[in-house]
Amino acid sequence: MSSSSIINERNQSYLEKEVKEAMEKHLENLSSNTKKMYKLRQAHWEVWCAKQEFKDGNMVSEAKLVAFLKEVSRTGNIKNKKSKLPDGSAKRLGKESLAGYAKAVGALQTVQAAVLGNKNPPARGTLVKNLLSDYDRENAIRRRVEYEDRGTNTLNDGYTLDELRLISRYQFNRNTPHHLRNRSDFLLGHAILGRGETKRMMQLPDLFSTELADEGPSECISLVITMNKGKMNQHGRLEYGAAIRHRSVEVCPLGAMVSHFFCRWHIENEPFPQFAARRDWYDIHVLKGLDRTKPITYNTQWDGYMEALNAVGVNSSKITHINRGSALRAIADQDVPDNEQRRIGRWGSDRMVGCYLTSLPKQAMRALAGFYSQKAGAFWLLRSAIDPPEELQRLVFPEIEHWEDMFEHGTIQKDLAGPNFLVLLKYLLIVFLQDSVVLKQQHPTHFLWSHSIFENPLYKQYEIDLSDQLASINEADDPLNVQVERVLPHLTDVLRASFGNISGDIDGVRNTINNVKNASHEKDFQTSWMLTAEEVAQDSSDNNFADDNSSLPSASSSSSPSQYTLDRKFCTVTDVWREYDHGVAGNPSIIYEEVKRIADDRHISFSDAAQVLEDTRRDLKISTYRQTNKKISEQRKEQQ
Repeated sequence: MSSSSIINERNQSYLEKEVKEAMEKHLENLSSNTKKMYKLRQAHWEVWCAKQEFKDGNMVSEAKLVAFLKEVSRTGNIKNKKSKLPDGSAKRLGKESLAGYAKAVGALQTVQAAVLGNKNPPARGTLVKNLLSDYDRENAIRRRVEYEDRGTNTLNDGYTLDELRLISRYQFNRNTPHHLRNRSDFLLGHAILGRGETKRMMQLPDLFSTELADEGPSECISLVITMNKGKMNQHGRLEYGAAIRHRSVEVCPLGAMVSHFFCRWHIENEPFPQFAARRDWYDIHVLKGLDRTKPITYNTQWDGYMEALNAVGVNSSKITHINRGSALRAIADQDVPDNEQRRIGRWGSDRMVGCYLTSLPKQAMRALAGFYSQKAGAFWLLRSAIDPPEELQRLVFPEIEHWEDMFEHGTIQKDLAGPNFLVLLKYLLIVFLQDSVVLKQQHPTHFLWSHSIFENPLYKQYEIDLSDQLASINEADDPLNVQVERVLPHLTDVLRASFGNISGDIDGVRNTINNVKNASHEKDFQTSWMLTAEEVAQDSSDNNFADDNSSLPSASSSSSPSQYTLDRKFCTVTDVWREYDHGVAGNPSIIYEEVKRIADDRHISFSDAAQVLEDTRRDLKISTYRQTNKKISEQRKEQQ
């Protein structure tokens, strides 16, 4: 074998090895759900190929894929219990599910091309695309023929705000730790329009808080959740979910979350997080499974949703995805702008939103929290009227101060997420104590209240103080300043409309004045006019006038045009027009009928007509305009 052949063979082997490693790396980086679905569907493909006894085995080609997809479309997903009809037969697959089979087999072909030398053209070609398009069209017809539920994916496919309250109440009344977790899961999903996977992936270092200024009489602190991984975010793009305290304690996502934390760290005896090093707490999940470093599984989450939805009679085609559609409809009903709807749901997050647009979608957040969304200033919670005493606060999560001191003195690993999470916890414990006073009245037998903190004299006194405050004021009645803030936009609209009408009238007057000025400039009469001899108070040779404040300036000679200025004392359009058309205080009018007549007869401009009139005056040696006009009129009569 020649040296070149050896080199080529070695290079080919090297390339195959690198391609194989790249493919394995790509498959490894796929989301767990994608890998699971690929594995199941590729196994289905291999079983089908073995049954058909193809000569090339399970080697992928477009023709084989078309036949496989047609077979799958007929049989449906018979192994999935959730995809069966009441009679036990398999549901017909939707287009997206069938396309998922095509993707899984296409991914298998990519591996075969890299490792097994599959030279066939890409299987997901024109034939497969046409098949999927036809299948979608046929499904639309079939759904009508088979009287499939037309309520699916409509505006009513989800829950209402009243049903959200019932769901939360049901989960709280179940009186178990895992129902507290499920309640936090559901309410948080509604508040941030969260996907099921998004919430399963949440860990403690992803949480922090930020203050929203000028939101209302009550302090407004937002829970913020950073997200950089999920179904629609496979490349680490930074996204945010955010929520504020809800107007109603029963559906407050922040209260539900801290109740879950309190249960874990006090009732279930899970150790409080240790912040000495990131590895000690970065893996702790917000919604934990059997182990706090493991999230709840999809099936556990799905079962929790189904239990709650069935309990309150909500039928939906969506289960763990139900929050996104229902919450979106809730904020759309309050006329929240489209761009805020997209931002709160993280639809179309681009580089600007991920890197530069750091403000939160506040209007959407207000709407989801039960407050007037269009304008800041309405955030008011009666249950937050009294802060619990600091000594009582320390009893909830006493470890916070210790870890704050450790971070402050630099005796543990430097970290930004740790102090941020502790600041959030300090706010959440206040939320927990304030909400507990209301929740104890509504659910007095809940297991949370068996903890010793609720028997402490500090809590007992705080409970009395806040209860008295709650009894004295109806939370449904907003304070006066909140009512003013709420009505101001409507009042502003009325005033704006009124001032708009007034402004239009003023603009009309201004335009009239401008037209007068323009006309006077066009006729060249504003700066050049003759004065009558009767209007000169002194001898013309003295060039002095009796009144320095008179509107009549001096004339240098009988042949030079006299200067005339409009009277600045006039403030109304009618006065200006009278001076313009008729003349005021013995002064000549500014508009001359003779000038207009000359301009019309000779088809010349007003300026040229005025010059004709001036030339006539000089030729006739007449000193006043009235005499000039009279003389011209006499000449015109003689000509007639």
